Amino acid sequence: MKLILSLFLFCFWTTLTAQNPSAKTGRNIAITLTPLKNTKVYLGSYYGKSMTLADSCVLDANSKGVFRGKNKLTGGIYFVVSAQYTIQFELLMDAGQQFSIVGDTSKKEEAKVLGSPDNDLFKAYSIFSNQKGRQLQEWDRAYKLATNASDSARYRNLILEGNKALETYKTNVMEKHPRSLLAMLFHTMKRPVAPAVPVRNGQADSSYPYRYVREHFWDGVLFNDDRLLRTPFFEPKLDDYFKYYISPDADSIIPEVKNILLMARTGKEIYPYLLTKFTNKYMNPEFMG
Repeated sequence: MKLILSLFLFCFWTTLTAQNPSAKTGRNIAITLTPLKNTKVYLGSYYGKSMTLADSCVLDANSKGVFRGKNKLTGGIYFVVSAQYTIQFELLMDAGQQFSIVGDTSKKEEAKVLGSPDNDLFKAYSIFSNQKGRQLQEWDRAYKLATNASDSARYRNLILEGNKALETYKTNVMEKHPRSLLAMLFHTMKRPVAPAVPVRNGQADSSYPYRYVREHFWDGVLFNDDRLLRTPFFEPKLDDYFKYYISPDADSIIPEVKNILLMARTGKEIYPYLLTKFTNKYMNPEFMG
């Protein structure tokens, strides 16, 4: 009876693991990077405002190697780095970490990440944003060179529509793929835009834009998400928040820091990082007192 039960549990676990790739532990990321041979390459990542190397492997005579380890890397934006410490191209480190990378050092923009849904989303967005970015640059040049009001208005509207299309694309990703790494990145990058200033009793509420932006500055961002550290824009956004939206006095700063640390307390990496950052920042304050 015990043997039958053990076999049943083994078969059940094997089936469950096969149906759920996220059940796999560790990382196994194959890489082919031509024309490099018999040399070491690295996986690097952002870490706050700096960069760090997270893993390495040796490419064989066929330009193939594997980034392998028993633990998964913290999700975020990573990049492949050559032995000369030159960044080749970026990729997203997803939750599965069982995918492959194919690239060429002479065609960095054509690198492919296979078997990673997060990188599929990232690639599609990159193609769309690059195309839209080129259009916006052309319209901006035309707008600056316009010689009459009609042309100025036309190109200004095109620019507004182009920027709106980019924001709509991001919103669709956040709504359709809310648990994706790309959605987390978009939430972190987003800066709130205040709506029209309301008028009360015949007077415009001049403080409304400030209050609105401050209240919505961190919409969609979870401070206990360690992946925030593996992006280049979380910490600059945090610095801007304290610089422009928090009064530089102890009564304003202390409750805000406490609140952020409280929300971040379950983050394995981000909590000690933020604790150290705030301690260093306010032990040597920019303003007297």
